[in-house]
Amino acid sequence: MHFDVVLDDKDSAKALGYAKTWLESIGVHDAVVKQENCVFCHSAETPYDLRKQIDSQGYGIIKLEGCPK
Repeated sequence: MHFDVVLDDKDSAKALGYAKTWLESIGVHDAVVKQENCVFCHSAETPYDLRKQIDSQGYGIIKLEGCPK
């Protein structure tokens, strides 16, 4: 499964925690999420829907490959 966690700040610990929180919210309780997978590789203007997610829960998720709809 491939997805991006979007934050306002560059904080690996938060990104990993939010990734685990999101995975648990979709029923994936045994996922291994590693620090080296966090590379803060994107920097762009945040789309409105993603901004709403970040403002309401502290993070947003961009679903890329193998994620539920």
